[in-house]
Amino acid sequence: MSGKRAWTLGAVSGLLAALAFPPFDLPLISFVALVPLVAALDELPARPGLRAIELGVAFGIVHFGILMLWIVPALSDWAPWSLAAYGMVVGGAALVPAASLHAAVRLRRHLPVGLALATAWVAGEWLRAHLGPLSFPWLPLAASLAEHPVLLGPAAWLGQAGLTFGIVLVNAAWVSLLPRAAGATVGRTLRRRILPPALALLGVAAVALSGWMAAGRGTDVLGPRLRVAVVTTDNPRRSDGDAVGAAERLDWLEARLDGLAEIDLVVLPEAFVPTVWQSAPFLERTLMRLSEVLGAPFVLGTLAESPEGIHNAVASVGTEGVAFVYKSRRVPWVESGFIPAHEPRPLLAAERTLAVLVCFEAAFAGLTRSLVRDGGWPIVNVTSDAWFPAQGVGAWGRAQQMAHLPLRAVENGTPVLRVANRGPSLWLDGRGRVRGEAVSPGVEVATLAAEGADTPFSSTGDFIGITCMLLAGLVLLQGAVEPKTALGLY
Repeated sequence: MSGKRAWTLGAVSGLLAALAFPPFDLPLISFVALVPLVAALDELPARPGLRAIELGVAFGIVHFGILMLWIVPALSDWAPWSLAAYGMVVGGAALVPAASLHAAVRLRRHLPVGLALATAWVAGEWLRAHLGPLSFPWLPLAASLAEHPVLLGPAAWLGQAGLTFGIVLVNAAWVSLLPRAAGATVGRTLRRRILPPALALLGVAAVALSGWMAAGRGTDVLGPRLRVAVVTTDNPRRSDGDAVGAAERLDWLEARLDGLAEIDLVVLPEAFVPTVWQSAPFLERTLMRLSEVLGAPFVLGTLAESPEGIHNAVASVGTEGVAFVYKSRRVPWVESGFIPAHEPRPLLAAERTLAVLVCFEAAFAGLTRSLVRDGGWPIVNVTSDAWFPAQGVGAWGRAQQMAHLPLRAVENGTPVLRVANRGPSLWLDGRGRVRGEAVSPGVEVATLAAEGADTPFSSTGDFIGITCMLLAGLVLLQGAVEPKTALGLY
């Protein structure tokens, strides 16, 4: 395979895969988007040199280059660094599919091409979520199904890694219908050409039918209901420690809570308090008073100070006092000034324990699972969309962040509540279906219900992602100790 062909096929797959995600959301295109990539991998010789890496880089540059365009307007305050940040994110992210394709070539010695690529692809996504302060698990392939909750059911058993694995296998199944795959190999029969895509179609149809039947049965409420006052705000992007602004926001809040009754919890967005909590004692006094009036604790985003430094935090305030949790997964570079939590834990809010995620943390399946396993219910994602312009390319980031939420709901069988500043607040049930939305600033009441026991994924964890990473790591380690000529690099 020539270098030009590798770059072309990788770029075509990158474009098609990008169209499966927000803001495009072309229905089900992720089930065919990787066909050019699989076909190219199938064409590569046993010793492909750098072709597999070129194939992955081409995919990554086009795919992430399109989807990450929102970074430039979102970070416009740091221009021209916004362009540099965009380039670093796209370039760094493109290295992951390059490594995955290189691993897939080696796995292909032991596995069919579809299984090899699915294993390597899941390993790459797992790696993106486990790079320490550089972790960026944005938009796994499974998130392309966020608009189709009936297809998300397997995530309750296998997590997003299992969904991604299945999507890659479906893509690989279509390759048997291509002329080269069908005719170039002597003795290939019509049955062998038709069976893989037929099984793929049956698998997707079975998952869809199961999800549709579950939706038709309605929701079985097996636990408590929670009435939450969801406070959507329209605060500016930056406030720089303004205590006066904090007082004004509390006045605005009190006016909108007037007359509210029978509420279990009040939730406000990330950074609702525009100053360090400890620098404004009136915050605690005012919210404790309001909590006593409403009979419900408050949960809100703020900055908090500890001996280690300043944290992007979430506070719960009730009649008994204040508790904090700190954001543990920071946005690379952008939040480097904040100190992360070393041991993430659920947030205590009066008699309740909440699985709180701050903004970007919604992309982390493992973090969410650990909070739920530690007793967090429901999943509460407080965020500020003020970074994203209301219209145009900059708004893409908001839609992409929300695409992770149905996965978190289904994986853990737990309702998810998103409470946003300058963006839509919404709530989902444990099957990933949106049950309500609040777009305008103000207060809406959401009713969340516990629908059942722990899911298999929340009990067992991401065994598919870990297994795929171990297999891919082993074959790459094997390649590292082999003579380079055996790999075809020269």
